[in-house]
Amino acid sequence: MWRSLALVTALVIGSLPLASKADTISIGQLYGFGFDGVVTLPTPLTNGGGTVPITNPLSVPIPNAPWTFTLPTAGTLTVLDLFQSFDQFEIFDNDISIGTTSVPIAGGTCDSDFICARSDPSYSLGVFNLVAGPHSITGFQTRGIEGAGGLLVSLAPVPLPGALPLFATGVAALGFLSWRRRRKQVYIA
Repeated sequence: MWRSLALVTALVIGSLPLASKADTISIGQLYGFGFDGVVTLPTPLTNGGGTVPITNPLSVPIPNAPWTFTLPTAGTLTVLDLFQSFDQFEIFDNDISIGTTSVPIAGGTCDSDFICARSDPSYSLGVFNLVAGPHSITGFQTRGIEGAGGLLVSLAPVPLPGALPLFATGVAALGFLSWRRRRKQVYIA
């Protein structure tokens, strides 16, 4: 009986598809990715964008897709076209589309400067909100020509607690009342 159970277990495990290798990316690190969509679209985003480094801030080549990471809190994923402003992307998280980047306008002149391109509406940009937990990001070029882009995962800023302004108002009111009371006191010598 145990041999039969072991044989069935081995057959089941052996028939499972092999998991594709996913590389972890770091939160707060700018990565360069590439794509080659001259002939056919959509074209998968790859690790080919590291051949020409993205500047301001300096990027590192992205590992093989899918790009995985785990967020301890909510965060954002920024995807930006660079060099020539012709390209648009559709982004997926755990094989579910989370949206597309904006429509590009030809004529952007920022080249490899991430900060410049992020503020130039000519370049296709997408900032996607992500929840805390594990993520597996992939994407496709859906418009444009071959090129490179930048990808950045950031943690969302911690919001100010809603009670903090109320607390500050209360402390200020107590301070004012204390000052007023001291002012009204009459000193007899």
